[in-house]
Amino acid sequence: MKTFSKLTLACTISIAGFSTQAAEISQVQDIVYGEAAITINGEVQTRELWMDAYLPAFTDEPAPAIFMTFGGSFHRGNPRQPYLMEGAQTTSMQEYCEKFAKRGYACFNIDYRVAPEHPVPSYDGYNEDMLDMSPVLELDGQVNLVRSIMGLPALDFANPDDVSVVENTVLAGAEDLRTAVNFVRKNAENYNIDPDKVVLGGFSAGAINSLNVAHGMKVPVSGVMMLGTAEIGFDIKKTAKSASDISPILMFQGQYDLPATLTRTPILLNHYNNIGADFQYNWVPGASHFYPSGAVSLGSDGTRFSVEERMMTFIERVVN
Repeated sequence: MKTFSKLTLACTISIAGFSTQAAEISQVQDIVYGEAAITINGEVQTRELWMDAYLPAFTDEPAPAIFMTFGGSFHRGNPRQPYLMEGAQTTSMQEYCEKFAKRGYACFNIDYRVAPEHPVPSYDGYNEDMLDMSPVLELDGQVNLVRSIMGLPALDFANPDDVSVVENTVLAGAEDLRTAVNFVRKNAENYNIDPDKVVLGGFSAGAINSLNVAHGMKVPVSGVMMLGTAEIGFDIKKTAKSASDISPILMFQGQYDLPATLTRTPILLNHYNNIGADFQYNWVPGASHFYPSGAVSLGSDGTRFSVEERMMTFIERVVN
């Protein structure tokens, strides 16, 4: 079980798991932000949810807060490690957080429930009329590839019980991210953050969690960043009916991305275009679903910048 551990520092700050990196940022590890239901041997139990915080070491004003959520086909992943697959490596969510904290932003890197835990979503604050689970069926190839790597039996996507494992995990991941955002906002003074300046970001499944929280559950945030785009879980066409309904969104897609991304992204972009949403779509030439922060991205406006440069520019715009 992960719990807070107090550590008194020479600078008279006392906070959980605190350490410094080059005197630029402070790191707070293993913060318990909530608990949620999973299934163990057929019995529903709860487990703690944890996150790490990366905070600017010296700042007078409350900082904007960024949340970064890892990916892994809703089955695996780690907030502190990069994702390796298809001969490519992503930048870890921890490294993104370190980059953001050095720029003066507070960044929170969350753990959340994944499919092998058989999570049980609460459906708190939303209902099935807001959902479209049909895109889950397009995850079959990637999900079962990951399950084979993990030594798990394949899911039968013609079996509703097997499909429900993924569906429940999609919803649980969004619920956990929402819980983390609410926790940090409630403890804004402890982390010296501005609760009105929150940006959600993530890779793959983590990107979908971010989209579902911001544009599906309609949790008010300043912006969303998706490293890997797809509309899975919430029906954004129902929940986001006008540009005023939703926050700005920054989107990235690899040239040779996963099937669900390639088929679902045009539908989402078309909807955003129809309602006049504030969105920026960029593609990463030569890349699959996996690429680092330094990868070159090409924008729909003809510009050429790295993924990291676009993220930094986007954050600066939406929080100011």
